[in-house]
Amino acid sequence: MKRFWLVMLSLGLIIAFSSTAMAVDVKFSGEFYAGGMYLDKTNLTKSTTGGDPSTAFYFQRLRARTDFTISPGLTLITRLDAMERAWGATRSATGTALAVDSAGTVAENENIAIDWVYIDYKSAIGTFLVGYMNYGSTGTIFGNSSAPQARIRFNRMFGPINVWASISKVKENSKTAINPVPPATAAFADSDNDVYHLEGIYSWKSGRAGLNVNYYNYANTRPPAVPAANGSYRRTYFLFTPYLMAKFGPVSVQAEFNYLNGTDKYEDGVVKVAGVDKVT
Repeated sequence: MKRFWLVMLSLGLIIAFSSTAMAVDVKFSGEFYAGGMYLDKTNLTKSTTGGDPSTAFYFQRLRARTDFTISPGLTLITRLDAMERAWGATRSATGTALAVDSAGTVAENENIAIDWVYIDYKSAIGTFLVGYMNYGSTGTIFGNSSAPQARIRFNRMFGPINVWASISKVKENSKTAINPVPPATAAFADSDNDVYHLEGIYSWKSGRAGLNVNYYNYANTRPPAVPAANGSYRRTYFLFTPYLMAKFGPVSVQAEFNYLNGTDKYEDGVVKVAGVDKVT
């Protein structure tokens, strides 16, 4: 019976996430900025041959978010950046490497780059978020490096405790229609980078405290084609992040601590390299 209900729940989620529907409500939000910059010197190198010239230019960016409410409890959320460029400057060359904080390339951001597309589904057992969404922000702003990432997230409240369970796909090296011949460093089927997250947040009137635990399973260094000096290994490690944000009378306090520990498991018999056999 338990297996039957698990199958029915899975089918229900598939139907909810794949059904064709028209939005009953659409909300738009966003921001636009434009500015100018002048630098007297572009580096600190002392040179008599023009090694530190000045520069001046104007720049801009449009960011737009759209929330499509399909039905109560089911929303499709998108966000895009457009025309993020210096005025009149030469366009970036077309490439495939993603910008640091985007799901698109630098060239795409200079035109239009869609960073978020995900479903927010509020069910009877909790909230599901599925698709490309924000990744890299936990607790305080300390150590945050937000960027879009493909994720599946589940959220549920237990009284004053808010629990999040998530899976993030950081790198996909499997054979696909776009990648029919994986690179030499991804010759194995199991050579992806994945992160598994579990976070609990306890809230009270004047603050909140939480603990986020991330488990990193990085296998892109597993194939034997990686540099021989480092051998072939799978990197796995935990990141523990306890944090606190509270107000005590007139004093506001924020604190966060990050502790990382893990190992590199060698699979090809190559002698471990000093400093590579353990991650701390």
